[in-house]
Amino acid sequence: VTPKDSVRKVMDLMLEKKIGALAVLPDRELEEPLGAAAAAAGKTVPMPIGIITKSDIIRAYQNMIGIDESCAAIMHEGDLKTCTPTIDRDKAAHILELNH
Repeated sequence: VTPKDSVRKVMDLMLEKKIGALAVLPDRELEEPLGAAAAAAGKTVPMPIGIITKSDIIRAYQNMIGIDESCAAIMHEGDLKTCTPTIDRDKAAHILELNH
């Protein structure tokens, strides 16, 4: 998603994909889904600028932020820890353990 997308869109995607968090990518038109397949095909995958979790959605509700507001109002920004799509599972788990 991008910062301009609505909280409603974020909620719908999380429910549809059965996931608990979404990366927020820089504002631009996303022509196709990005991920490991795109990276393997040599396409540039933009660095996330934020993340939105289920907890952020609940906090937004608690703070009476409307679902039609942009997700920029509720996303976490800052020093995001990322890894490459080809990283070993154990290394990814270690990064998560150190930074969660």
